[in-house]
Amino acid sequence: MGVTSLRAALVWLLQQDEGINETQRRVEIALRLVGALRRFWQMHGHLKEGQMFTEKALSASQGILVSAQARAKAFDRRRNAGLHPE
Repeated sequence: MGVTSLRAALVWLLQQDEGINETQRRVEIALRLVGALRRFWQMHGHLKEGQMFTEKALSASQGILVSAQARAKAFDRRRNAGLHPE
């Protein structure tokens, strides 16, 4: 999957124009994806983009029922990747 496809997938996942169940499902997937992409963003010099999508996914997860594991992994990836100042 190319970087353009990853961007398109994250943009689509973070759209919240569906019902609450669909939004929860999409945000959960987005959180898992940003957590998994940390090394990719580091290796390919896309740290700012990674930060943007991580912040958007975490923000979208506020007030939505998503797994604590997915949210924690996104927070952890943000912290460990230097994507957010402590």
